[in-house]
Amino acid sequence: MDWNVVWANSSLRDLRKIEHYLLKHDPAALPVVMKYIRVQVRRIESNPYLSGVVSMPGAEIMRETFAASYRIIFDLNEAAQTIEILRVWHSSREEPTFD
Repeated sequence: MDWNVVWANSSLRDLRKIEHYLLKHDPAALPVVMKYIRVQVRRIESNPYLSGVVSMPGAEIMRETFAASYRIIFDLNEAAQTIEILRVWHSSREEPTFD
């Protein structure tokens, strides 16, 4: 059974920033990157435990997967079978914040 996916406001802002950046700098890459992100989110919906565990200073233990050069960082609520996408972050950037 697939888990429910919830997008945190921070991850939705990340997606908008990715879209704006790519539209300005590489418009042809935008549909490809967004497709990779959708595919990875569908993959973790089916089995979030296939993704890596990440621990960041000052944050709870979370999980992450990669789509192209982007880290999809998420948290699991096992009781509710919910995945909360916290950040979608380019891997070349400094560590994201979780506020």
